[in-house]
Amino acid sequence: MTPVDREVIKEYLGDNTTEVKGSITTAKQEILARVKEAADAGVSSGGVQTFTANGTFTVPAGVTKILATACAGGQGGDYSSSSGSYYYGGKGGNGGECIIREPYTVSPGQKISITIGKGGGAGSNGIPTIIGSLVTLRGGGTVTGLVGAGVGGKGGFYYRDSSSNRGAEYGLDGARGNGGTVADRSVRSSPNGGGGGGSYGCGGNGADSSVNATTPGYGGGGGGGGYYDTIPSAGGDGIVIIEW
Repeated sequence: MTPVDREVIKEYLGDNTTEVKGSITTAKQEILARVKEAADAGVSSGGVQTFTANGTFTVPAGVTKILATACAGGQGGDYSSSSGSYYYGGKGGNGGECIIREPYTVSPGQKISITIGKGGGAGSNGIPTIIGSLVTLRGGGTVTGLVGAGVGGKGGFYYRDSSSNRGAEYGLDGARGNGGTVADRSVRSSPNGGGGGGSYGCGGNGADSSVNATTPGYGGGGGGGGYYDTIPSAGGDGIVIIEW
């Protein structure tokens, strides 16, 4: 819907309220009311632009508000470790900070730089995603309590005393994506890696003796944790989706 379309709809509904109510069903009235509400708010389904790499968003003519969905890069999963008879699976990485359809005021023709945060490598934090001067989203693992970011699951723990053993954990869900899983959560003699935390996208799955940790795609999920002798996965790269 273009700005001109919105103005036409507003004018028509304002001048023909009685006629409209008398000639269409309640369902159609509700649809028109919602369209008018969107027109008044200055936001509509005029277009969508997705960024998976750095770029620039130019605000279209007549647009004064945008909706941004975005996330930063996810944290990479941790390596496993051992000390004497103690064996620890790697923790899954945390998801990157995430927002879903947050509104921002803009100006027609304004150019907004987009920086996509990369997922952190194994054992490393994610990189921030930056949308001009509107918002900076922090990478997974940089601080605790990131908005929309799931925390990675703990890795499994094994010691000769089996009563102390612990199975690996799933990652927690993010704003939209699920936490990563682990192949086997049972308490046994295997220090499996934990699942990565979710963000806009899902977290990676943890490794065990027969399955490698999986790397998330775009969407800022945390990487899967490593098993005793396998490498954990990197975190997922960020993404930016702008609607107007």
